[in-house]
Amino acid sequence: MKIQGLKKYCDKEGYIVEIFKNDKEVFKKIIESSINNIHSEVRLNKNKIRVDLIGEAGNGSLVLVEVSIRDSCVKDFVTHRNQLIEILEFIGKDKFAHIVLMSPNFLNEDIKNIEELIASYNVQIYFVYIPMELIWALQNHINIGFSKKNRFIYNNPIVNKSIKITSRAVNSHNMFAFTLNNEKCGNTISKAVLKGLREELYWHLAVHRYKNLAKNIIKIGTGTSDIMLNIYCEIDKIRVELDFAQRLNVFSIFKDYMADMSEEIGNSISITPNSPKIFTEISMLENNDITIDTAINIAKGYIEYATKMYKIIHL
Repeated sequence: MKIQGLKKYCDKEGYIVEIFKNDKEVFKKIIESSINNIHSEVRLNKNKIRVDLIGEAGNGSLVLVEVSIRDSCVKDFVTHRNQLIEILEFIGKDKFAHIVLMSPNFLNEDIKNIEELIASYNVQIYFVYIPMELIWALQNHINIGFSKKNRFIYNNPIVNKSIKITSRAVNSHNMFAFTLNNEKCGNTISKAVLKGLREELYWHLAVHRYKNLAKNIIKIGTGTSDIMLNIYCEIDKIRVELDFAQRLNVFSIFKDYMADMSEEIGNSISITPNSPKIFTEISMLENNDITIDTAINIAKGYIEYATKMYKIIHL
């Protein structure tokens, strides 16, 4: 059985992003400052711009990071440059920020081009060279497969060297401001569920990306387009929901396997009337920790079962 239009792939760039996210010490060598409150895949300008990593330097200035793992690829540099232009336009010409571009290699013309591009802005750009050995080691690990017993470990340096260039006039006191606190805005339930999922699903990149918890809703991509796992963390209940959006063909297949899925995750599953969604609701017990743990296990089961189904139907 095969469903057209869906692709199963491993996002090596995404894993590289997570490696740097979890090794904050490396940024001290790059920007000569510690970096805090760091998040992956943050969307700016009403979701029009996606930045691989954003964090705060020790003085409060923002650090924006873009990663590419293609080696000496002119086309890929054009993509890097276009992303940089979008970021610069969003920051504006007066505000200060650090921008880090990461790749296995940069051409001399690339660096000269960027130097001319940022001349009239107020930024510092860092060209950071990622060792190809790190990418090869990661690829070998992906080939073996991620599991709890098989975490990716790389003990060699994850940066070869870096080159810094600055705008013609830099005023680091006039800093670009953007709040990164929305992950801390949820209720205790949503924050606990998100924390637990990140520990249980360490291999699933989508759970580690920046989440806005202001409405106590956790949205997680399942690994294919338009199919989302939504977790609604209310005071009296938690609802774990798989939303197939317009993918009615995939929804139809999942419906045929609902009994198997219910048995595998150990909880009942319901279908939302007149909508391509399946869900499980858990009422809050007096001991919230029990309910939260149950919700985490169910959400984990949904993601793992979806991953299993993708392999079965060759997504």
